[in-house]
Amino acid sequence: MSFYRGRGGPRGPRMSGPRPSGYGPPPLPPDMIYKSFDPLESKHLFQRVAPQDKDDSELSQAILTKIQELTPAPEELAKLQEQVTKITSIVDTIVMSPEQDIDIEEMRVVGSFKKGTMLAGHKTADFVLIIKHLPTLEDITKIMNTMKEKMNVQQPDKGKKATCKSHESGFTYVYNGITLNVLITTLPNNTKETIDPEKHVKLEDLKNSMAAIRHARWFEENAYQSSIRVLVRLLKDFKKTHSFFLRILTPGPLIYWPIILRWQIPAEIADCTAGIQEMLTIVISWDLTTRI
Repeated sequence: MSFYRGRGGPRGPRMSGPRPSGYGPPPLPPDMIYKSFDPLESKHLFQRVAPQDKDDSELSQAILTKIQELTPAPEELAKLQEQVTKITSIVDTIVMSPEQDIDIEEMRVVGSFKKGTMLAGHKTADFVLIIKHLPTLEDITKIMNTMKEKMNVQQPDKGKKATCKSHESGFTYVYNGITLNVLITTLPNNTKETIDPEKHVKLEDLKNSMAAIRHARWFEENAYQSSIRVLVRLLKDFKKTHSFFLRILTPGPLIYWPIILRWQIPAEIADCTAGIQEMLTIVISWDLTTRI
């Protein structure tokens, strides 16, 4: 404590520590607190511009033609569905009658095939296989060999054209141009155990596989409109064919999940009543204004 006498100031001891209540400027009212610019919260500040009278028939026809090119043919989907049915029936049999050293909890279909956003020519179905213990690299090889053997038995040529290859988080089964990509993970509680990087599947791969299940469930519950699936196909094609959209639409290469999330905010702006042409324009405009 020290005494001071400033010019025109109070006399007495100088208080140390935090000031008691009542000192200093009053806090700003809530309506004066400055926020960063958010176009979603500022919609009421901008007057709606009347659409210009212009002919967009060529653009509409081009979009419809592109949609037809990107939509898989029914025959293509039927062949893929046939292989999906075979592998799911095999897993169901193993779950009901477990085999030695293979304790499967369940298997979920995920990815673009499950969501209905698969592009034409991309004959791939993704699965997440959940086992009851912490999976090892040896488990991947063992499950892959078992699945290959049982799948080949059900093929017309007994699997002579089938190939199988393991990777860090699972394996792929390829037959007659159709790819079944199986990701292996475990129950969430098992991820708390000690993971040996040289023996077990990486924790990051386990979490990504579990996230794929949540993504598929979220999409099924929230993006059930057919126009959303068409929109996702168009954006995925933009990302594949134009490097500019590769940088704008996603934060990194080969990440399709942020594209799927793109529909939600623009669809809320358009109140889900816009056509595919207007919705596509809104999404691209929103991406450009928020990322450039």
